[in-house]
Amino acid sequence: MTNTNETIFALSTVLGKSGVAVIRISGNYALKALNHFHIKKEIKPRFATLVDLYDDSSQLIDNGIIIYFPAPNSFTGEDVIELQVHGSKAVIKIILEELSKIFVMARPGEFSLRAFLNGKFDLTQIEGIADLIDAETKMQAKQAIKQISGELERLYSNWRQRLITIQSKIEAYIDFPEDIWAEKSELEKINNEVQSLIQLIQEH
Repeated sequence: MTNTNETIFALSTVLGKSGVAVIRISGNYALKALNHFHIKKEIKPRFATLVDLYDDSSQLIDNGIIIYFPAPNSFTGEDVIELQVHGSKAVIKIILEELSKIFVMARPGEFSLRAFLNGKFDLTQIEGIADLIDAETKMQAKQAIKQISGELERLYSNWRQRLITIQSKIEAYIDFPEDIWAEKSELEKINNEVQSLIQLIQEH
């Protein structure tokens, strides 16, 4: 069960040797990381700031970039801190160990879940993000981008509205069969609308 009151953290890049590793923190107390790593510089929202990171015994861990995204204008809708450090396994391990002293390690997909719960994305967009991460072809990537942009949600909303309209016409026919809805032409219109919608869905 997700506790959205907890401040969470996770490695956002693949663990291994690389030039840069990205670690993200999200939650009401994300800014506590600044004090924990003894960061004295002023951290302006949405600005990349070069800082030194120290452990709780004041030993230098690494220097890197920190970016602060204040709520609600972040991926999760919460306060988010992004740390960009050297992609050394040793450095990453130390930083994650330090963060575990004050925060909770995020479960798989928890950042996206919080974004969904906070209304930053709808379900189709969240699925699109997962699909884009897993995409191996250009076509798969394009389809995922459509989901993330909200294009599919708008399409599904249009289908839903058409279904509601069709349903209301059918209910009107059932309630008032002796009126205009009983005319053959009106029933044919309803049937044509149903068939048209079915075709659109099948072709999608």
